[in-house]
Amino acid sequence: MKKITLFSLICANALALEFIGVGNDSISMGYAGVALKNNDYALYYNPSSIIYTKNGINFTFGANFYQKNLLELSNISKDTNKNIENSVSKIKNIFTISTARANNDKFGNIDCVIDDFIARNLNSNNEDLNLLANAFNDEKNHNSNSFDDTIISIQDKLLQDKGLNDLIRQELLISTNNTSNELNNLGVDKALLENIINDYDTSNVLEVIKVSKDGNASLDELLLSIGNIDLKTFLDNNTTNDLDLIYNAVYDNEINANIMSAITYNQSLSSNSALSLGVFNGIHINTYAGLNSNKSSLIIKVKDKDEFVYLKLFKIGDKLYASSVSESEYLNNSALQKGVKNPLKATTLMTTEVPIAYANSFALPFGELSVGASFKYMNIKAYSINKGIELDINGINSSDLNIRKDLNNARTTNTIGLDFGLLYSYEDFSTGLVIKNINTPKIKFHNNEYIRLNHQIRLGFAYMYDKYTFAFDSDLTSNNTLSTRKPKSQLLGGGIKYNFNDSFNLRGGFAYDLKKDEGLILTTGFNLFNVFDLALASGLKSSKCDKDVCKVSSQIPNYFDLRLAFSYSW
Repeated sequence: MKKITLFSLICANALALEFIGVGNDSISMGYAGVALKNNDYALYYNPSSIIYTKNGINFTFGANFYQKNLLELSNISKDTNKNIENSVSKIKNIFTISTARANNDKFGNIDCVIDDFIARNLNSNNEDLNLLANAFNDEKNHNSNSFDDTIISIQDKLLQDKGLNDLIRQELLISTNNTSNELNNLGVDKALLENIINDYDTSNVLEVIKVSKDGNASLDELLLSIGNIDLKTFLDNNTTNDLDLIYNAVYDNEINANIMSAITYNQSLSSNSALSLGVFNGIHINTYAGLNSNKSSLIIKVKDKDEFVYLKLFKIGDKLYASSVSESEYLNNSALQKGVKNPLKATTLMTTEVPIAYANSFALPFGELSVGASFKYMNIKAYSINKGIELDINGINSSDLNIRKDLNNARTTNTIGLDFGLLYSYEDFSTGLVIKNINTPKIKFHNNEYIRLNHQIRLGFAYMYDKYTFAFDSDLTSNNTLSTRKPKSQLLGGGIKYNFNDSFNLRGGFAYDLKKDEGLILTTGFNLFNVFDLALASGLKSSKCDKDVCKVSSQIPNYFDLRLAFSYSW
């Protein structure tokens, strides 16, 4: 069965839909455009401001991209499962008997550590250390049957006495250090043993020693005795990081992008009225890979020689842990077993909008008020994919990703949309308000499901001073998206434009989405000769992309937006 990585799975499936923006001026000034005068794409941002747009034809094309917990997967070792198996084998080697069996050691490969503990604490002034050393000694010499009862008695005391926890831990660490050579000869990972003693309650460490006496404990028994395992205790940093990336990606993954093109024609009709026509094309898709609703646990099946153990991954805070569970829990709850289908869901919209807008302005005692409306024909092809995929820690069955036949189920919707805008200006100051999709157009899918394009209300401010233009926008409502992970968007942002002369301007700004976690987005752009325009936006959060995916190992912004535009004015 051909396998491909989880990264490849999800990268095939994602884009999004919200108040996206199409004007380069606006995008490079923090996506602010509702109150901008001389905005070539006022038809999209605010139909009332087309009065102040210069006559001409404008074309723009570009795309934005956002990903969550996916590019990082390109850095994961292909031997993650093997590394886990090697590590759990090291745990077993600590507490069971290998070459030491010829010496009839009672406590397996750490018998030398117990010997050192006994020698130093058999006549200790501390009653509990003396009691524990005597219990170890009697068990080794078969002088008593009360070893288990003694350990339980000390464990009860440990619940109440933190100092005793620290004291026994310290003594065990000293004995481990004193017997380094013997442990090394037996192939015991001394650092791992020290991690176990350091990272776990002393009660758990004594429980492991109790369970492992005679050196015949199974790996499952040892792991159950340890309890919740901090993966950093027994895995190397790289493998721990790999599992953390996999965990985050499975429970919280997404890629969003928007591909947009627009062409507009603006024409003044009189000194106080204007008309604008346009064609906006877009592709909007959202997809995520989830876990089976009935079997939604990440439980890994790990082999140690002829023995299988089952490790359930979970998080407490930011730390990733594993606990040993039964085979039945693995069969009943693990999403990572053969035959279990995990959901792959995708919604794709291919949209064409043909808006026509009219605006008129009215003089006021102080300033001017412009009112505009846009009537738009909308053609939307909607695809919905919902299928199951098999997933394990090494990848997925590539045949599960064949979605070509699923793309034949498009449902076409022909509808209309209505936008309304206001713009008040006084000297060099202006403020605008736009309401998009007043009639909440319905988009149908082949399975009789549908979504509505909700009202989008945005407020904006702009101010012109000499060669500078300042702008700021804020969504007054949270806007629906196609995203399952982040179903709402509410953007605010602003920026500044500086006109060096009639042939060159430079812009910059910032944006932040209150409903998402892209972090701060920085924007910039420039215009040459009033013909060529470039706009760029990038989030400050980034992910490392391995050279196998990005050709060279590099840091890639989680959010990225690039737009090119051309215009001709008269």
